[in-house]
Amino acid sequence: MSLVSQGGNFLSHVDAANLGKGFKDSSVDAGAWQQMIDNPGKPVETAGVDGTEFLSVAVPVQLLPDTSWYAIVSVPKATVFAYLTHMAWISVVIIGVASVLLVLLGVMISNRFPPPP
Repeated sequence: MSLVSQGGNFLSHVDAANLGKGFKDSSVDAGAWQQMIDNPGKPVETAGVDGTEFLSVAVPVQLLPDTSWYAIVSVPKATVFAYLTHMAWISVVIIGVASVLLVLLGVMISNRFPPPP
């Protein structure tokens, strides 16, 4: 989680070396972070320093009428989609088992009919 001023300076960041710096002077992808500020509430794909892919979203925090800060939350994409991936594999297994059962049922039913003379 990070806190960013309207001008694009870090007020709070996981990496202390980025504190007080602007997007361009820090270790983050300046274009992606500026896109979050320009479109608050819209998820943006970002990459960490180690190459980890994140989904990040900025939410405006209005402290004073003329001051806007942005709280930015970044979550690894693998974490966001982990449950969805798990559900997809469960669905594949269920479909596979159901297909095998239907084939077996079809074979059993077809064996009940006498062969043509």
